[in-house]
Amino acid sequence: MLRMTDSDHAPWWIVQSDDKKRARINCISHILKSIPYERVKFDPPDLGKRQKRPGDYVEDSTPRRNVPDVV
Repeated sequence: MLRMTDSDHAPWWIVQSDDKKRARINCISHILKSIPYERVKFDPPDLGKRQKRPGDYVEDSTPRRNVPDVV
């Protein structure tokens, strides 16, 4: 099937996936390299002036559940 459907305008790419992490990085890298890239001019937004906080603001004391870092 791969041989019959592979063409120059729509090629098949095979990712060696014995090592899943390496396979994902290689696949993402290949996809990003195949996309034409040109720098886009960035104009910073005009955010205006910040409002002052009201004096009676109290931080919420509800305990937070954070996902622990594994690295």
